[in-house]
Amino acid sequence: MTYVTATKLAEHKSRLMLMSPHDGMTNVYNRHHWEQLLHNEYEICRHIDEPSTLALIDIDHFKTINDSFGHHVGDEAILFLTEELRNGLRATDVIGRFGGDEFAVILPEALATDAVEIINRIRKRLAAKRLTQTPQLGIRISVGVAEYRPTMNQYHDWLKAADIALYMAKNKGRGRTEVA
Repeated sequence: MTYVTATKLAEHKSRLMLMSPHDGMTNVYNRHHWEQLLHNEYEICRHIDEPSTLALIDIDHFKTINDSFGHHVGDEAILFLTEELRNGLRATDVIGRFGGDEFAVILPEALATDAVEIINRIRKRLAAKRLTQTPQLGIRISVGVAEYRPTMNQYHDWLKAADIALYMAKNKGRGRTEVA
């Protein structure tokens, strides 16, 4: 009986999470909803000759933060990043929590060079801040940026380009922004 109840509750929770467009912790868009918005932006880019750029953002060494200081400190780092994104991005930019410590941003009508400038300002402000629970710890992020290209056959190609750029940033030492 308990197992059946727990299973049903988990199913209901999953359905509710799909219905809600926002991440419960950060109140930015969840991945499912954000990807729908990315698909929409991709379709707009295909039909209108305007630039748009995508950024994937990852907190550097997040697992180490959680393992060394606890999940509450990891949560604080996620919330710090979310706050900096909200404060540092334009009103038209679309923030999503892509998963765990990874965030994604759609920057409509922005060239990759504009997006890099915006993201680097956020990255530098984050590096200068300290977490309240662990003042010795700053937050560093790695970022992959990809501008929409007409050669992208689907929005997944755009996402993949940003993901490859993110891994380039990580492989080059983290704490940096790379462009696809």
